[in-house]
Amino acid sequence: MDSLNNVYTKQWDKNRYRYKKYKFKNRLTIPQSAAFFLTSFKQLNVSYNENNGTVLPGLISAPNWYGYGQTLGGPTMGFLLGSQADIRRTVMENGWVSDSEYMTDPYVRMSTKELRADLQMIPINDFRIDLNVLHTYNSNFSHTGFNYTNSGVPDPDFTFANEMVTYSNSTMLLKTSFKEGQAVYQALRDNARALSQQLGGPGAVLDNNGFAQHYSIGNAYVLIPAFKAAMEGKSVTPMGNPKKQDSRYRTGELLIQD
Repeated sequence: MDSLNNVYTKQWDKNRYRYKKYKFKNRLTIPQSAAFFLTSFKQLNVSYNENNGTVLPGLISAPNWYGYGQTLGGPTMGFLLGSQADIRRTVMENGWVSDSEYMTDPYVRMSTKELRADLQMIPINDFRIDLNVLHTYNSNFSHTGFNYTNSGVPDPDFTFANEMVTYSNSTMLLKTSFKEGQAVYQALRDNARALSQQLGGPGAVLDNNGFAQHYSIGNAYVLIPAFKAAMEGKSVTPMGNPKKQDSRYRTGELLIQD
């Protein structure tokens, strides 16, 4: 009896650390897996808002009930229906606005665009992922002296106009989220130096820090794309449209029209 008990004990010791291989009895098929993935998207909200407006001062004719001038006419029907086309030259050539040099009210064109998107995912129980996207663009253009004339001919040359643009959007920072600040700052300087030399051209004069003349690190065309590339962990590329990336793009300019 003892011998039989010893045999069972030894056999138990041999197999006590052996685990039976487990196989999933309810394994998902490919269509079922795809359906499970799609149902993990619980909520999606997308909204887009756009507002545009134009201020046209100095209209001479009193408007009628739908806004059109009663005597001299103007502005255009497109303007009355909400068109944001530039009609400064049109109103001056038709004499619809005052040409007084004492009129200092500016022509103003405003534009605001905003895109928002929120996505909520729950791939497994008690694990939620929220993705948020934001894209905003604001532009405010004003032109003082658009009504100036020279010998009765509209002549807005060398009148003052300015445009302020602000732009922001969401971006992915996973590549640099766990990097030290000093490494990101060094990448910013390296990107700025490379882009400065690229913008300066082959024969550019370099300063002691390696920046081309007229394209220092303080130049918006150098600093902004260098900063963006450093934060995203990407290689630097020149700005495609500076007005959409530089909120300090233009604070004033001389307006010359043919």
